[in-house]
Amino acid sequence: MSLDDYLRSTRRTPAEFALQVGVSRSHIQKLRRDPQRTPSLKIAARISLASGGMVGVNDWLAAGGF
Repeated sequence: MSLDDYLRSTRRTPAEFALQVGVSRSHIQKLRRDPQRTPSLKIAARISLASGGMVGVNDWLAAGGF
């Protein structure tokens, strides 16, 4: 699942999710808006954990990341 789809389906704000992941709101917004942008492997793992696995590391690989 994409980060954008996850945030929409759970109705979580980028600011709330960023706080949980430990990054800035703007970083989450950039990842959300630009499907070509990918996080570092460390951040991808934290996003996966914070989303309960709904946005997995493999989802970023499918988008051409790493």
